[in-house]
Amino acid sequence: MAKPQEKSRVFLGNLLPAVGEYQIDPIHTFTEFAVQHILVGQVQGRFNLVSGKIRITDDPLLSTIEFIVDTASVDTHHPDRDTDLRSPRFFDVEKYPRMTFISTGIKTEPKGQFIVEGNLTLRGVTQQVTCPQ
Repeated sequence: MAKPQEKSRVFLGNLLPAVGEYQIDPIHTFTEFAVQHILVGQVQGRFNLVSGKIRITDDPLLSTIEFIVDTASVDTHHPDRDTDLRSPRFFDVEKYPRMTFISTGIKTEPKGQFIVEGNLTLRGVTQQVTCPQ
């Protein structure tokens, strides 16, 4: 729940929430993915259990995002594939039950779109990623 210090405002044409800390609502939030499969197809899925927080600061470009994904909540609408994805071959959910994203910076594109850079950790390996990309 937010603890707003001010009303929402506009920044580079984007309506932003009030300054404060916001919890990501796990009941209304999920994250989707799509991966290439055997060069001709695509597998789509989602993670159903996510949590985290977003801190909006006076300067929106100094705001931060922390996002946690329960890797066991993977759902591709194919139970056998989901079991395989949870196995040590892929996510290894017994050893690595979470995937995390922690922002390291925010910038804007000329048209006002936000670009978030951060560290994505999956299976104990952390790599810097940029969203959207």
